[in-house]
Amino acid sequence: MKQHNPHTLTVRAEDSAGNRSDDVTFTINVSDLNDNDPVVDDIPMLYIDENISDSTVIHTVSFSDVDTVNGTTEYFLNGLGNTSTGKFEINGSGEISLMPGVVLDYNTLFLFKNTYGMTVYVYDGNKLGAESVQIQINEPIPNDHAPVVDAASATVVEGINEHSVMHRVTFSDADDQPLARDYTFSLTQNPSDLFEIDGSGNITLAAGKDIDFATATNPYTVTVQVSDGELTGTADINLTFTDALSSQAIDLSNNEATFKIIGDGDSDNMGASVSFAGDVNGDGFDDLIVGASIGDTNGTNRGSAYVVFGMADGFANITENELATGNGGFQIVGDDNNDQAGNIVSSVREISTTTVTMYLIVTARAAEPGGGDLNGEAYVVYGQA
Repeated sequence: MKQHNPHTLTVRAEDSAGNRSDDVTFTINVSDLNDNDPVVDDIPMLYIDENISDSTVIHTVSFSDVDTVNGTTEYFLNGLGNTSTGKFEINGSGEISLMPGVVLDYNTLFLFKNTYGMTVYVYDGNKLGAESVQIQINEPIPNDHAPVVDAASATVVEGINEHSVMHRVTFSDADDQPLARDYTFSLTQNPSDLFEIDGSGNITLAAGKDIDFATATNPYTVTVQVSDGELTGTADINLTFTDALSSQAIDLSNNEATFKIIGDGDSDNMGASVSFAGDVNGDGFDDLIVGASIGDTNGTNRGSAYVVFGMADGFANITENELATGNGGFQIVGDDNNDQAGNIVSSVREISTTTVTMYLIVTARAAEPGGGDLNGEAYVVYGQA
């Protein structure tokens, strides 16, 4: 019982006539007794895996006690010392764990009894508090199959840095609930320690490493190991490094070009500029625009630009005259002599919510609009929406 100490009392004695009296004051202190049971906090269902160690704390018991004077707190399971069912124990701090040396195996539990019930007692030197406990062993996730790692090959351009991913490893696992497992990646074969792999399976160059195509010993074979914590799978990944600037020459005299756009007039300067033109005629295939800056159509050095239509099977050889007559494309002719239209060609696209419109741009660097001196002009030609 809680009291507000101290308690002060004054006792007065008087004679019968009321002429004389005397007072005596008393101070009384009420001492607390250990006479209330400890109240153990509720313990929810406790779930544990079968392979936990005997040093793992399953639960720590907590309680309250209104008494201020208590003895040394002691904990018991089922009231029989500090052990229960031959598998669990509780220590002097209220921590429940497996008894030393106990190993739980879900598959060998008697009649698959995977739930243990017991009672926790808290003793405060005079009184007992109690609370029931249930501990359930989780059914293990079967792990009968090793991860199957996908072998692969990857081509890598020389000069990449250590942050560039060269390949991401993929694998499969036939076990149920594979995503519940923590997989780890490692390299068991790593030529000259050039490579590394992160926790997501991304292969990169190791820090400070570099591979030059001129001295590369292609292909580099790295062996990746994937572990599910118990079983492992491996596969080889072949990495081939290529030259950043290809040294292979293309001999145009041997017709190695895919196709040609052929100028017909002397000194027309066909190919002075070339650009992507988008789908100018709206047939679903992208087109090209090519400049012939000193072509002589309709005058001298007026220059022209030619749009070459794309086709389903790619581009084919075509001549300047064919384009000028509308065969496979069309011609844009400079306005005046010596304008040199087509010295630069380009295109832009306008995108709306419903259409894409291409605009062709053709410059005439020597044009003299308004009688000026080489002012230059640029023409914008609308494509098809």
